[in-house]
Amino acid sequence: MPSSWKESEWENSVQAIGGAFNKNARYIEIDAQLNRHPNAVTSSTPYGILYTHHDARCEEINSSGQGTGVWRNIASDDPVLVDRCAERLSNVFNRWPYANRYIIEMKSDTGFTEWLPKTLYHLLNAKGWRTTVIVSSLNETLLTNLSNEAVRNGITMNLMRVFGYSHQISLSDMDNAVNKGFRYIAGTTFSSLSRGWTPGGVEDAKARGLYAVGWHWADAPVSTSNQQAVALDLDIMITDSISDLQQRGWQ
Repeated sequence: MPSSWKESEWENSVQAIGGAFNKNARYIEIDAQLNRHPNAVTSSTPYGILYTHHDARCEEINSSGQGTGVWRNIASDDPVLVDRCAERLSNVFNRWPYANRYIIEMKSDTGFTEWLPKTLYHLLNAKGWRTTVIVSSLNETLLTNLSNEAVRNGITMNLMRVFGYSHQISLSDMDNAVNKGFRYIAGTTFSSLSRGWTPGGVEDAKARGLYAVGWHWADAPVSTSNQQAVALDLDIMITDSISDLQQRGWQ
């Protein structure tokens, strides 16, 4: 990122996504938040507008990437104002139209467990990307509602159940993922709590036909998490340093 930019403004930006693609990332993991302000619900966006941002609020930034101290609520502020601090997901797709290279995490901060899946399905359907994009969430209800939306239209989507940094993935978690029709299951590779994936857990997941996915949690050095990902033989690793991971022979 440019040295003058704070990470909170840089991540999920079109510049960051383009930079990751330029480093030959197989997938780009981005976050989806829904805006349901009355001005966001129009004939062209009947369910609302999706933004790509990690947190439920965003700080307006100037042309140098500096925060102005003015914060916006992505879910409920006028989209004209939200546009000043978060990128519309449709803009990202138009800028980087790589249908089979996105992992989209539905964020549940605002509680739009019905509307967020509907809006995302509507966008992916319009792009023709329903069966190519991977959609993930920590919130099982969001995934189930998206799956139901797809099934009603005769589509099976690529869904990933994500577990938090303090969660030890169990056999029942894996069986539930299979029963729900999820194809991917994700957990941390390393954290100070020493939970997440274990070698046996990865083997059990793969034996059930699941893709085992790891992700880096900020309380651990990224190099340690990447080293663990290689040692665990994960199928996908979501990392904050793709260069370090590539240096370890990751393809």
